[in-house]
Amino acid sequence: MAKFKLLEMLTYSIFLASSNELLFEREKFEIFIARRNEIYKTRNVRLELKIWETVSEELGAGRKQNEYNSILKTADVVIVLFWTKVGMYTEEEYRNAIVLREKKDRPKVYVYEKTEKPAHPISIEDETTKLRFIEALKADGKFHARFKDSIELERKFLEELDQLFNEGYFKSGESESLLGSVFKFAKRILGISFVLASIVMFYFRRDVISRWTSGDPNSPIHELIAPLFLLIIGILIFIFRFKKK
Repeated sequence: MAKFKLLEMLTYSIFLASSNELLFEREKFEIFIARRNEIYKTRNVRLELKIWETVSEELGAGRKQNEYNSILKTADVVIVLFWTKVGMYTEEEYRNAIVLREKKDRPKVYVYEKTEKPAHPISIEDETTKLRFIEALKADGKFHARFKDSIELERKFLEELDQLFNEGYFKSGESESLLGSVFKFAKRILGISFVLASIVMFYFRRDVISRWTSGDPNSPIHELIAPLFLLIIGILIFIFRFKKK
């Protein structure tokens, strides 16, 4: 008999930081991630790309960069792209990613520089921000990769994606049997099931409780042991799960 399988999809968040001049690369990268997701369906894995265009609608009325940084905290991978300049917010996102990486060994941080010569002149101010960022990378002992166009960027990051799976940083989602899925669900609701069962048992023994509270010496108080036991076990399961979280 064939076994029914339920798929457990794993989602990994990728935060892409870049300045406005790399809009085309961001759009192409979004298409690239969507194509990878079609392939990764066989692994039960989904990549969730966070870029300015997709997260701006999620933001509230506060300082937007603060909220970008908040989203960044949940990222598994942070990618920083730069070309002729490095904006203050892009640099801030990179710095925050590095701090997070040092604290909890996550996210992975990748920095890519576009090397294609721009058609427009570069201002001294923009050039200064770029050079300052590169020097800061060197001072931190960090190295960055280079790409000519979006095709090369996608090829290089695909190599990194393969490495993330190979080293176990990204894991494939697991298939589980229908019985296993039911058992997992049962464990999640075990505590509340015990509590509800005890309440039902107490309800049908309310005459026993009434006789006992009124001082009847012949009240079959032993009938309350089972529901009381279930109630205690249910409460302990709740406490254990809360402390575990």
